[in-house]
Amino acid sequence: MANATTSTVELIKEEDDKYSFNTTSTFRSQELKFSPGVEFMEKRMDGAEVSTVVTLEGNKMIQLQKVIKLKKF
Repeated sequence: MANATTSTVELIKEEDDKYSFNTTSTFRSQELKFSPGVEFMEKRMDGAEVSTVVTLEGNKMIQLQKVIKLKKF
């Protein structure tokens, strides 16, 4: 039987309209720093490399990712 894991996610608005999105789990942690509407490269927790853009629409934060390279297992 597999054990359940939980993640903690924290979104921090920093100065100059920049954000920090922190995800912490039992096995891995990741910090993303970004400005809305500005494309950046990200290595996801599953190992995939993606091009990411985060936009704000009202009270929603929308993240669009385009896969650049998948991790091969």
